[in-house]
Amino acid sequence: VDASLKDLKTCSRRLQTVSAIVGDELKILERLYYKGKNQHRSALFWKRVVEIRRYGRRLSEASLWETLELFRCSFFGANSFQKFMKGSWNHYPNLPYV
Repeated sequence: VDASLKDLKTCSRRLQTVSAIVGDELKILERLYYKGKNQHRSALFWKRVVEIRRYGRRLSEASLWETLELFRCSFFGANSFQKFMKGSWNHYPNLPYV
């Protein structure tokens, strides 16, 4: 479990970075959509822009990084937020939670 939690921590950090980058890209896409929706509404490529915008919103609403951090914290006790999850894990999360 310790090795898996270490790998999960690495993945969590990478996911946080990727999520920040995707958030910036979505802001740019939102601005492009706002500026071009009247002009390009009938264009074929605009349907793909709308589709990517919708997928981006779903991805940001899913909040994968927060979910992963909550899952990682579930392996540590109630005081895990104060100690920043340093040390060994001391708690098994409930099976329905996992």
